[in-house]
Amino acid sequence: MIKKNVLYIGNFIFPNGNASGLRVLGNGYLLRSIGHEVYFVGMKEGGDFSLSTEKKTYDKFNYYEIGRPNGIKDWLSYGHVLDSVKDLIEQLDIDVIITYGSPTLTTFVRSLQKWAKKNSIILYTDCVDWLPSNNGNLIHRAIKWVDDSYQKRVVNLKGNGVIVISSYLRKYYEERGCRIVTIPPLVNSKSLKLRLNDTKNNKLEKTKLVYVGIPFALDGRIVKIDEYKDRL
Repeated sequence: MIKKNVLYIGNFIFPNGNASGLRVLGNGYLLRSIGHEVYFVGMKEGGDFSLSTEKKTYDKFNYYEIGRPNGIKDWLSYGHVLDSVKDLIEQLDIDVIITYGSPTLTTFVRSLQKWAKKNSIILYTDCVDWLPSNNGNLIHRAIKWVDDSYQKRVVNLKGNGVIVISSYLRKYYEERGCRIVTIPPLVNSKSLKLRLNDTKNNKLEKTKLVYVGIPFALDGRIVKIDEYKDRL
């Protein structure tokens, strides 16, 4: 197998700022275990909407951060961020790009797809959910629905393949002729403290499972039961 330089880019907070950050971190460990060099470009809270030139490191992974868009002007004017990302890709000699969502509107990813194809760089999409547009005012929900639909129904089909997390998404993209690989949520085994059998008493220790999160809407909006993001 030929070693590849892989760049994961998207709206995650690396390495463990949110569930998305943990998702791409797990996939990063997997890619590294089979010989690839993996870099990340994620998001950070605060700061200007730009790609930071500061290289950070986590468990031998190098990563960079983009400040979150602040207002409609940032959401629409992302050309300078895209140019910075392109420069970084060339600097790191990236062979494969994996997009996870988008740092701003999905047109950012579509522009990156076109550029990658022109420069013979492979681009995959990591697709883990299909969120309902039921949060915010009517205009916000409409924009979110259009952008998410454009990403899932159009842009994801135009790359070199799709990484999916579920059988539902696999079936959807297979029916549309996409190259697919299913990667469920991964956990770095080094970070787990495994419980062993109590050899003295020959009893299996109990494992406690704890859920942390907000499975149901708390802001008063009406959400269909089958659209809850998390359900116990």
